[in-house]
Amino acid sequence: MSSYIPNGEVAKSGARPETHAALALRFWNGRRAAVGLVFVALYVTLDWVSLSVERWHGISAWYPPVGLALAILAGVDLWFAPLMLIGSFLASVVNDGQSPLTYTFWFSNTVMVLTYTIAAAVLQKILGAERKLQSLRKVLWYVSVVGCASLIDATVGRLAFIWDKTLAVSSYPKAAMDWCIGDAVALMSLTPFLLAAVVPRVRKYLELPVPPACGCDLAETIREEGSRLRRTAEISAQVVATLGVAWVVFGWDRTKSYDLFYLLFLPAIWIAVRWGLCGATAVILLLNLSVIGTLQRSTPSAYGLGLLQAFMLVVSLTGLCLGSVISERERAEHALRGSEARMEAVIKSIDEAVFVLDVRGTYKNVWVNEGSGLVRPREDFIGRNVHDLLGEKRAEEVMEAFRRVLQTGRGESSEYAVPDGAGTRWYLARVAPIRSACGKPENVCVTSRDITAAKKAEEELRRAKESAEMASRAKSEFLTNMSHEIRTPMNGMIGMTELLLDTELTHEQREYLIALKTAAGSLMTLLNDTLDFAKIETCKLELKSVEFALRDCIDEVRRIARVQAQQKGLKLVWQVSQEVPDLLAGDPMRLRQVLMNLVGNAVKFTERGQVVLEVDTAGQKENSVLLHFRVRDTGIGIPDGKKEMIFDAFTQVDGSGTRKHGGAGLGLAIARRLIELMRGTIWVESEAGRGSTFHFTAKFELPADAAIGPVGMIEREIEN
Repeated sequence: MSSYIPNGEVAKSGARPETHAALALRFWNGRRAAVGLVFVALYVTLDWVSLSVERWHGISAWYPPVGLALAILAGVDLWFAPLMLIGSFLASVVNDGQSPLTYTFWFSNTVMVLTYTIAAAVLQKILGAERKLQSLRKVLWYVSVVGCASLIDATVGRLAFIWDKTLAVSSYPKAAMDWCIGDAVALMSLTPFLLAAVVPRVRKYLELPVPPACGCDLAETIREEGSRLRRTAEISAQVVATLGVAWVVFGWDRTKSYDLFYLLFLPAIWIAVRWGLCGATAVILLLNLSVIGTLQRSTPSAYGLGLLQAFMLVVSLTGLCLGSVISERERAEHALRGSEARMEAVIKSIDEAVFVLDVRGTYKNVWVNEGSGLVRPREDFIGRNVHDLLGEKRAEEVMEAFRRVLQTGRGESSEYAVPDGAGTRWYLARVAPIRSACGKPENVCVTSRDITAAKKAEEELRRAKESAEMASRAKSEFLTNMSHEIRTPMNGMIGMTELLLDTELTHEQREYLIALKTAAGSLMTLLNDTLDFAKIETCKLELKSVEFALRDCIDEVRRIARVQAQQKGLKLVWQVSQEVPDLLAGDPMRLRQVLMNLVGNAVKFTERGQVVLEVDTAGQKENSVLLHFRVRDTGIGIPDGKKEMIFDAFTQVDGSGTRKHGGAGLGLAIARRLIELMRGTIWVESEAGRGSTFHFTAKFELPADAAIGPVGMIEREIEN
């Protein structure tokens, strides 16, 4: 997107800086040259009118050329300053008969052009890209700038006439003041109108950037009002009233008494209030033209003319200030209506009702849509208090929440129920403070969403959860009972098998009985695992706390695992750090169960190499110790994607029906639960084909007479 630069052209990125001559040549195209010629012609014409028709006692009631020039310089471009100088030269020669060879000619015209060019540059900064008087602040800045400019031009420009002795020193103050007021009247009446109504069209003709309409364009404002006939009638009445007031004030030959000057305020106030700043600029210009026209019928005194100039300045300033205030208010109301429309659109897109309440709990506004689920129509809320609609108990709870929100400035959320004919409806309310312009919370905003369906779904989910928990407990109890029921005959079978093995048997019979005993042992292990898992699931498994020797516990695990390790030709190694206490307080049976599971798995999944059990201290306090166990093997390892799932119940690395190694997938799940009961954690490090290392920590109490184990690292190993 192109950006606007002071000379009115489009700045091209990456282009080399142009000289002032090149910029000037590029600026003055055909359209701008045409506008420049019209500007010079109007400047000279307005100068002739002000000197020939509007001059009494050697004083011009106003000087329109400077009003035209300032509007073009400030609203269009500063490049028109040379044309203003040309127009001033031509007006001085043609209309005033001044010689271009005099010092006064060059000094006064140059000072005037330079002064108003600087004023135009300042106004461009004040007015911004819109180049319009849009606010009271800009109007006041404008009045200050043009007042200073007219005063400087009058006081400095008149010095040249003293220099060439055409003006006496004693007459200098009055002459400078007359010049200043004449310029100021034009700058206060003509320039604002041109900025509002003419400059945007000139910029569009010159293909300069034109900002979007912002409420100051007279035609745009009029088009927004009512029907064409009504607008025409109203504008006609206002024009007639303005002209009529001017005729009443000056046409009845009462200018000498100045009794009716105040009537000029009436059309200015009426039109400014009705149409804002754009209407004010139009009526001010119309009043000035009407006054000048009516003064043609009678010549005012010098005193009366000066008083009239001052009075017109006051009327112009009043109209501009009042119009700017009205325009600002209209823009604020327009922005507010737009904000409310956007809020309405947002609220219609959500399923929530929005309430605004004051500190006393009175509903000030309500926004709802069809899906908000209100039990009352919107009209029942506006102007009523929460005590009237919610009841005393619920209203006090609401007011207490309001007081907390207003005091802390932080929002709150709560759920509440409202009975209706079909039962009870549930709502989720969010309360937030609404801050005033000074930042103090004064009102509250409450959003309410119907969550009845969600509450019903939550209730159904709770019932389903309870049913599932009951079913799970029933399943666990069934497994526990069945495990007990099955273990009794299984123990009998195993016992009878052992008795039979002690008798004289043939070789074939002994093989059958050994196979039967092995199968029964496997089934008994599965039953024990199932019983333990059921106890864990029902939270019925509790650890004991007895004193035991850690090394004896590990030695029992070694003796049990030795047989299977010897059968597979594996080396079984265990190492206990010298820092590990030997006497601990805990549940040795469950620790042995965990170690047996991990060591047994290591032996089962290792075909050659070794299985190592290591124990050291991970942390120790005065009355407790945290031990770190490691079971390392050189077996088949575990793939990366299955390291976490192996600790889930009924899950194995190889879940196929043709897997080589058996098992129900409960061992590691039970081990993890037991380790958690021992206030520890379990994890695995493994690489497929290169073995695994299972780590777990367990916390044990230290008896009063606990001692650290033997000095040095204990290491025992069993060779195949």
